This record gives sequence, structure tokens and C-alpha cells, in this order.
Amino acid sequence: MTYNRTALVADESDAVRKELSEILHSMGFFVVEARDGFQVLERLRRMRPALIVMDLQLKGLDGGEVLHFLRRNEDWAGIPVMVCSTRTDAATRRQVAQVEGTVFLERPCPPESLRREVIRLFQLRESDLAGPGKVEPELPAKPDDGWALLVSDREETREGLAPLLEEEGYQVRLAANTDAALSEIARRGQPVMVVVDWRSNAREAMRLVEILRRCRTGPQPTVLMVCQPLDIRAMAAAARAGVDHSLGEPITRTILIERLKQLGLR
Repeated sequence: MTYNRTALVADESDAVRKELSEILHSMGFFVVEARDGFQVLERLRRMRPALIVMDLQLKGLDGGEVLHFLRRNEDWAGIPVMVCSTRTDAATRRQVAQVEGTVFLERPCPPESLRREVIRLFQLRESDLAGPGKVEPELPAKPDDGWALLVSDREETREGLAPLLEEEGYQVRLAANTDAALSEIARRGQPVMVVVDWRSNAREAMRLVEILRRCRTGPQPTVLMVCQPLDIRAMAAAARAGVDHSLGEPITRTILIERLKQLGLR
């Protein structure tokens, strides 16, 4: 058996994860589990599974958002996904069918159905599935200490703010949008601070902040927003989403240091 034999199973239910894991293990997979969408990102930081089996109803980052993230990220876009869900309505089935490389299985999922789909996906023979999986996942990547994520597609903001953060001792990673930001978090773990440019796309900025605030698997990052000076409407919307503080451009080192001190980051 020459293919990667690591499978990732994501479901809120301990019993369902155990059931699916036992089926996949009997088919030759080493199984890693996740109980919510954020743990899926954390597991992806450690390894590239050959297969993901997950529910759509995940806490934090839900299954639909996980699919959206996977299919728009070149590192994980090719991983086949089996959605095993009790949501069997036509709209859900269409949602899954429209995502390339994704299979829908109704739960409870009979072992023979899962087995048949694995054989089809990997073009295997029955003899290939004999014995438990022996391939261990890769060791966790060491996260960057004290790193900051700057999310903006505006060149002037990136070029102006990144050096200021670096001068304050942060390892700065850049992301142009929410998908790129989640990719950075999946690769490196949770940042200490996220700076979001609210002017590029306020709806996407709010979506990212709301996703970050739903994370319950570890310490949450401090979130700063970059906006037009005295943009009260943007500041109010950002505060409701969970932003800790705002920065109106032009941002000087003095202003940045003042904000970091207020937030206990300096």
C-alpha cells in the first residue's frame, strides 16, 4: 500500500468520531481526530492527510467554512473530503456536490458505504485495505513566537505598518484576505496579534474577526483594525465583531506604541 494512509475525522460527537475512526483504522488508515473546525486547521498545520471525513455542523469554524478554506488553499485543495452528515436536505446535498472532490454520505454511515467510497476515491483493490494503518503523521510544526498577522491588500498599508510592527519585535506575516489569513494561521498556529484593514473589504474583515472570536481551542489574538480616521460607523461595527482597538491612518510609531501599551502588548 503506497499511498498516504492518514485520515482526519472531524465531528463534535465523541461517539461518532470513534465509530468513523474505527472503520477507517480497519481499512489501513492512521486516524487523527478533531472536534471542531479550528482543530481541523490545527491538525492541518501538523500534516497533510490523504482523506478528511467530517460533519458540516462543527463549532467555531463550521463545516461549510472548512470546505471553503480547503478548496481555496493550494496546500490542501486536492484532499478528498467525505461529508458525513444528518443534514440530508436538497440544499445541503447541492452545496456538497458543487465542491469538487467532495462526497456526501448520509449519517449514520454504514461501514460498507464508507469502504466503497474509499476504494473508489483511491482506486484500490480489496487487498490494499488489509491491516491497520502504520503511517504516523508528521510532528507538529514549531509555531512562531510572538508573531503578528497583517491582513490587507493595500500596498501602502503593508509597507507602512509591517516595518513598525517588526521594530517592536514581532515576526510579521502578510495576508491579502480572509482565506490567506486562515492559511497562515493553519500553517503557524495562533498569532499574538491580528491587524485587519477595514477599508479594503469591510464585510470580509468582519467575517475574519468573527471567525477568530469563535475560536475556543486556545488563547485568542488581540485584534486591531485599520480604518479611516474618526470613522465612527466602522469603529462601532468592528467593536461589535470583537475588535480590541482601532488605528486611523496615518499610523506613526508613536501611535502604534501607545495602542500596544494600552493593550498590554508592549
